[in-house]
Amino acid sequence: MLPGDLLERGVARHAAAIAAQDASAEPDNFKFLCEAVIATGVQTNPTAVELNGLLGNILFKPATALRFVRHPRLCAQYALPLAFLHHPPPAAQPIASLFLELHAAGAVQAVSYPEYRNTEMDYVAAKLSGRDFGPVPLDRFALAFGWMTRDHSYGVTHLMLYNSDFGRRKVRYANGTHGMIEAMIAGADKAGDIDLLLELILCHATMIGADANRARDYAALVREHRESLETRIKRADGDDAFANLYHPLFVAWIHAALNIAEAEDGRERQRHHARGAVMAAFAGRDPIAALASTADLLAEFGSDPAIERLADFQGRLIAGAAPAPSVTAESST
Repeated sequence: MLPGDLLERGVARHAAAIAAQDASAEPDNFKFLCEAVIATGVQTNPTAVELNGLLGNILFKPATALRFVRHPRLCAQYALPLAFLHHPPPAAQPIASLFLELHAAGAVQAVSYPEYRNTEMDYVAAKLSGRDFGPVPLDRFALAFGWMTRDHSYGVTHLMLYNSDFGRRKVRYANGTHGMIEAMIAGADKAGDIDLLLELILCHATMIGADANRARDYAALVREHRESLETRIKRADGDDAFANLYHPLFVAWIHAALNIAEAEDGRERQRHHARGAVMAAFAGRDPIAALASTADLLAEFGSDPAIERLADFQGRLIAGAAPAPSVTAESST
């Protein structure tokens, strides 16, 4: 089965069921519709393009704009999938115009949003205006990624997806960023967080200068997880399984569109697991284990600048927190 086959059938089934429901049910299905539009919007095969049009017609009906009369900022939600439609329906144009007007007035961003959501609004405005979106640098995360929460990590992946136009262009980042993303990949894998893992691997594939051997090994890892998810859906033989698992499969589908050759490199996989042990220790707030696993990683695989920065900082924290040794005055003879 080629990547996308199961997804295309699942999306078609799910979309048809949504279209048959009462319009009041649409908000409950918005997350799926939005992500399905993005996933099909970055594909070029005819079936995906056709599905993209079907999804667009479900989201952007003639009456859709009436939803924004009482709550104009709601159109910000609809602007993101609108930016990924191959052929936007006529009802979408007024929504795009309204969004751009609100964005220009600063009315679709808020101080209470996560930072990346405000950046998302700038990205969508650029897309709908036909402008390039200037890449957001990631330098400020160089010493923070070891202690990031899951939400913080998703913030990084979202920024990278906006930067890369969801995988459709490569982006150059500052030195050291590759190692940071590779360490975060290892941490997500060690934690068994498949959804975050696949997003991070997709982001790694969009980085100019990313290590080709690691990219090929990551591609094999994506395939392993994709096949496992597809097997779970086929065994369940129902829409409930698809509804619960479509998001990581969409990410894997976008990654497959990048056509990265696979190669399972035993040495790279060992390095990957060693990095995972380091990241798990940091995530577990165990500084001694973090330093010990870092020492093991460096002894076995050599320099790892991103991890070394974390370890150095952790070491200085320990040194600063330790009580100063007491000085005993010795009597002179």
